[in-house]
Amino acid sequence: MISAKTSVSLAATGLAADPQFKADLEQERRELEDKIDLSVYPVLGLGLVYRF
Repeated sequence: MISAKTSVSLAATGLAADPQFKADLEQERRELEDKIDLSVYPVLGLGLVYRF
């Protein structure tokens, strides 16, 4: 299994100067990083061939 830490980036304009808005945006970014799971699972293939 391959697993990597997910990175989320959020950007805003207009209200970006408001400190409360910045704090809320950062909290949302952290919550999204925790919720997103991009794990990759290996696929195993098995075959059997018989020839006469």
